[in-house]
Amino acid sequence: METKGFTVKQGTGMPLGLSYSNNCFWFAVSVPQANSCHLVLFKKGETMPAEVIPMDASAFGVFTVGVVLPVRQGYTGYEYVYEADGVQFCDPYAEQVNGRTVFGAEAPYVRAEVRIPKLFAADTEYKRHAPEDLILYKLHVRGFTAAANSGVKKKGTYAGLAEKIPYLKELGINGVLLLPITEFDEREETNRAGHRTVIGMPKRSYAGQNRKDAEDTHAAKENTPVKLNYWGYSSSAFYFAPKASYAANPDKVNEEFAQMVMAFHTAGIDVYLEMMFNNNCPMADMIAALRHWVTNFGVDGFRISDSILPVAAVAEDPYLKKTAFFVSDIADSVKDKYPGRFMEYRENFCMDMRRYLKGDEGLVPALRYYMKNRRMGVSRVHFMTDHNGFTLADLYSYDVRHNEANGERGLDGTEYNASWNCGEEGPTKKKKVQVLRKKMMKNAMLTMLLSQGTPMILAGDEFLRTQKGNNNAYCQDNEISWVDWSLAKKNKDFLEFVKELIGFRKEHPMFTLERVLKETDFISCGWPEVSEHGVSPWQVDSSAYNRLLALMYNGDYIRKSDRTYEDHFYLMYNMHWEEHAFELPEVKDVTWQVAFDSREKTEEKNPKRTVVLEPRSIVVLRGIRKTPKK
Repeated sequence: METKGFTVKQGTGMPLGLSYSNNCFWFAVSVPQANSCHLVLFKKGETMPAEVIPMDASAFGVFTVGVVLPVRQGYTGYEYVYEADGVQFCDPYAEQVNGRTVFGAEAPYVRAEVRIPKLFAADTEYKRHAPEDLILYKLHVRGFTAAANSGVKKKGTYAGLAEKIPYLKELGINGVLLLPITEFDEREETNRAGHRTVIGMPKRSYAGQNRKDAEDTHAAKENTPVKLNYWGYSSSAFYFAPKASYAANPDKVNEEFAQMVMAFHTAGIDVYLEMMFNNNCPMADMIAALRHWVTNFGVDGFRISDSILPVAAVAEDPYLKKTAFFVSDIADSVKDKYPGRFMEYRENFCMDMRRYLKGDEGLVPALRYYMKNRRMGVSRVHFMTDHNGFTLADLYSYDVRHNEANGERGLDGTEYNASWNCGEEGPTKKKKVQVLRKKMMKNAMLTMLLSQGTPMILAGDEFLRTQKGNNNAYCQDNEISWVDWSLAKKNKDFLEFVKELIGFRKEHPMFTLERVLKETDFISCGWPEVSEHGVSPWQVDSSAYNRLLALMYNGDYIRKSDRTYEDHFYLMYNMHWEEHAFELPEVKDVTWQVAFDSREKTEEKNPKRTVVLEPRSIVVLRGIRKTPKK
């Protein structure tokens, strides 16, 4: 069939979305509620359609058509939407969405690009890191480099993030977890009832929407303030398309995202995406989207909501068999069958250790557990801060949330943070408070990075980024949420502390085992692989009010990659508000050296009998053998 110079063919109905073969573009969309569907073609950027083409309906509620269009360097110069029963909507399988090229600006339209789908990672061989070896770093693509002082040329973009790879390598990061990067409508409104709803026409899918709904939405918009959905969790997301406004060149957004992933892999850094699907997304679409990011771009894994997309569904998929997943709960049957693929992502460690470090009662058993036990076949992601909460600096600067800038009377966000302002709310010039805060932040990093789990650092925490007490900065596309890179210089001492600590973790396999540490002497060397102590060796205070613990790790059980034996370690924790002297255990032929110390006043570097821990402090000793073990 000829129509205005286009050759139209009967479609096949598979696959869904846009495909290209035999010099023809094939369009297929599932709209089982509709009686009819049309393909609406536009010359790129133009208002009026170039052609409206009726689509054939299959028995499965899939509408399909083939169209021959001229192609130059993979592109046609055309965009498209679908129109079902008079309602226009963008293809939910679109791999490039046009119209939202400037973050925060109202889109003139939302259409899919007619382009030849391209495989970017088909020939790429990259082996992701084992969970126990990962040092994760969570960031927002735009916010990581949007600030004027970020030091990159292409600020707030995938290319800008790639420019920061040398920094991440120097820090010791080998895996990044990105907040949502799929195309979404960042413009939000607050309706009169106070509920946030995502706006922007047309919607991503046909679900009984009508023109009256659209008119009401736009009429309401004239009388309500517009907010920005900065984080990207949205019911309007297009799960197959990278966000165009995060690209330095939105017309080449797929290419730029692919180049970013390749650059990370070349540097030995894994790339993980948060893919938090909404409840209305069909399971088939969710699986297809994950396959798309893995097979087309080489993405290494995803954080998903297992209440929406069951773990079993992704575990059994052949295209995702090497892919890692962060989920909240993992059944024993799954972890045993697929070891190393699933990581628990929950707040347990975060909230327990926040409470322990600020001196709450009854938390020493939790500390023991996290410092000794790794669930077999599964690694737990251990973090002290996440994007939806306080930063590390704010965790010890604020007792309560300060979210007034969000425009919700400061009532949004969680009320309970297990935080502590160390004596004064917010910024202070009091030296005593400043010293205590720095000590608490070191304690947090030491506890997380030496625990038996996969540590995750929130972007900027390594140099004490602040959100000024905002613990729910979902709508703050500004200096509140952006990483302030001037702090890397201002707080260089803390940054160097974190770098050294990450390097220490990587150097010593004792802290990156893929198994549970055993509390028995199973090689008959005289003392267990790991043992618990109090202020006196081999004596643990089990009372609820106790806030002290020492752990001794025996390196005789572990060999490093060069086949030499691991060092011994003695970790001492005092979260009491009084100082305590810890007597050291006698270990034959070993000299203890201070490896890390959060105390304000550091004692000798080679303690022999006792170590005095100031209130709320941690000391890590490294046991060096006088005679190397063979």
